[in-house]
Amino acid sequence: GADWSSYVVRDGLLITGQNPASSSEAADVLVSVLGELASV
Repeated sequence: GADWSSYVVRDGLLITGQNPASSSEAADVLVSVLGELASV
């Protein structure tokens, strides 16, 4: 992707972003994971 664009990876419970531009997307993934865990 382009320099400083958002890039987030999830591997199980590990969620990581490439740079500060990834913060919002990483937060969205975290909320999604928490929703999945709450429904278990």
